[in-house]
Amino acid sequence: LNKVILALVNLPQPVVAAVQGAAVGAGASLALACDILIAAEDARFHLSFARIGLSGDTGVTWLLPRKVGPARAARLLLCGEAFTAEMGEQWGAVSRVVPGDQLREAAICDARKIANQTGLSTRSIKKLLFDASTNSLKDQLGLEAAEQAKAGRSDAYRHSLAQFLRRGG
Repeated sequence: LNKVILALVNLPQPVVAAVQGAAVGAGASLALACDILIAAEDARFHLSFARIGLSGDTGVTWLLPRKVGPARAARLLLCGEAFTAEMGEQWGAVSRVVPGDQLREAAICDARKIANQTGLSTRSIKKLLFDASTNSLKDQLGLEAAEQAKAGRSDAYRHSLAQFLRRGG
């Protein structure tokens, strides 16, 4: 599963996940490795590693602090606690919570929105968001400028801008 986690995080295209019911251990890590995480109201994320005598694995000790902050991640992992979809949304780990019967459509809707953008822009945004957690503001501004310049020279940008202007915004 470590290879899968690395692939999800390093994939240049954004990944949308939909979680219903329990995401336990590595299942929670898989969900946290995705860029957009949509959860049904009944979703729960179980981080019981410590309660069964294990340390975290499948990247949970790297992923969770980046999603919910280091203090909350420490408490969740060290106490072996679960969190609900609603809690995850409040903390920034879950992008959106929807009723269970709307989960599939919500995930497909977000995936379509992303697919309808230019691939260059979505790849750049994913990279910039990933790099932001370890960059200084100065370094991040430089990366943004470089990515923006590259995108601004692309045919996809010119085509998308023309369509945007035709629609009136």
